[in-house]
Amino acid sequence: MAMAGLIVKKCPNCGAPMRKRLAFGTTYTCPYCRVELELPQKPLPQSHTVQPELDTAYYDYASNRRLIVGLVVGMIVLSVGGTVVSMILQATRSSTPKSSSPEVVEPTAPSTPEPQVEVEVAPPEPVDSTGEPFVGRHIAALEARGCSKQLLPPTVVTGTQNVETRFLAKKGCVHILVATGQEGEPLTLSLKTPSKRRVETPNAAKEIEFVYCPKKSGKHPMKIEAHSWDTYTVAAVECPREP
Repeated sequence: MAMAGLIVKKCPNCGAPMRKRLAFGTTYTCPYCRVELELPQKPLPQSHTVQPELDTAYYDYASNRRLIVGLVVGMIVLSVGGTVVSMILQATRSSTPKSSSPEVVEPTAPSTPEPQVEVEVAPPEPVDSTGEPFVGRHIAALEARGCSKQLLPPTVVTGTQNVETRFLAKKGCVHILVATGQEGEPLTLSLKTPSKRRVETPNAAKEIEFVYCPKKSGKHPMKIEAHSWDTYTVAAVECPREP
């Protein structure tokens, strides 16, 4: 077994093996033929380059990160590409004229005009502003009962009026009629006896019918109070006393 680190060579002169421990760069004498030989220099050891250990965890993370980024970018590119393709297809479909079948219009029979019915419209009733209709209706009803004597015929007046009428006692009863058709304040009727005593009359209203049976003959002052612009009708009819 050869010793570690020995250099074995044959003697170039006699061919005998030569053994020498690590003695490079020195001379060696063959023990057989006594020839002095010079040993070669000790070879320089090959430089051992120490490779740095790589951080496999870092490279794995970087590799995975690049892979994820690549996937995301690919998905974005695919999505954008799909949207663009969809827009192009939609624009192509919209620009392509659609073939439409001609619309068939069915002929319709001419409609027969309906006969127009003429409706007679009654003329509007005249607006009563004087109260004559009210007074006229009551006079007609009284005449139908036999009251034919008009002490004061229907008269249209305006504003407050003082009327002196002469009534006969124990002969009949007097129907005093006062009415207006205007909007505004009602009419007020007041009456006095020949002795200036006040007679109780109805409350103010726009239509008044007052029956008075005098106890004394003579002048009975009558007053009708109204606004200066109010127009109304006044009348007085005598009727026989009822038994």
